[in-house]
Amino acid sequence: MATESRVTWTAASRVLTIHIGSQTSGLLGLLPQTAATVIYTPDAAITDPAGNGVVTTPFSSTAQLF
Repeated sequence: MATESRVTWTAASRVLTIHIGSQTSGLLGLLPQTAATVIYTPDAAITDPAGNGVVTTPFSSTAQLF
């Protein structure tokens, strides 16, 4: 039986948790997965505890597999 993937943000502790679920057996397990380049652009509304803003320049990470 497959389990779901989920993302949880706990604001009080500023912790982001990413849980990658599992897939069921069958065809999904036979298909190859290729690495991808992920591009993330931070939201301009994000600040640190002192109220300082973040740099909103996009950044990437290659060879990500999920």
